Amino acid sequence: MAPMYANGYMYIFEQENILTPFQTNIAFYRRYVDDIIMIWNGTPDSTTHMLETINNLDTPVPLTMTTDTQTVDFLDIRLYKEDNTIAYTLFSKPTDRNTILHATSHHRRHLINSLPHSQFLRVIRNNSNINNTHIQLQQMWDKFKARGYSNKILQAALDKCYVTSTTELSKEETSLPIHVHHHVTSP
Repeated sequence: MAPMYANGYMYIFEQENILTPFQTNIAFYRRYVDDIIMIWNGTPDSTTHMLETINNLDTPVPLTMTTDTQTVDFLDIRLYKEDNTIAYTLFSKPTDRNTILHATSHHRRHLINSLPHSQFLRVIRNNSNINNTHIQLQQMWDKFKARGYSNKILQAALDKCYVTSTTELSKEETSLPIHVHHHVTSP
């Protein structure tokens, strides 16, 4: 129930305190429960002013902000500038630990066997650079090995991912379209 209440509260909060008063400066805005990613069309001072204005309201929602003109981390994705485009890769916090379900767990076998496939797909889906994809697939493989998964299960999952991802790529566009206003003086 807590995520439902948080979503409901944040929807009203963002409509009244973020989206309406600052709509001319917001080029892109998305929220997942209480995590917000925003592309701000304005000066760094105007960004700071927006945050101070919101945090001076009488609400239980204090906002914190991380700003960067090159890299932004949002949930498990890192967005970054690369050759005048926005690229993306899988992101893990430095404090994250390997909590993948152990292969000897008493969960149903099909669940344990499906985890590598879903996590390998996640790595492939959340990378725009093939070199990052290969590095992160190896890291994910190592995480599963540390949790007792066999090479046979991991290889079968990886093979299945390549079949799935190439089929999906042939059906849809391979780039991530993000429409933002750009000016030659932008960093």
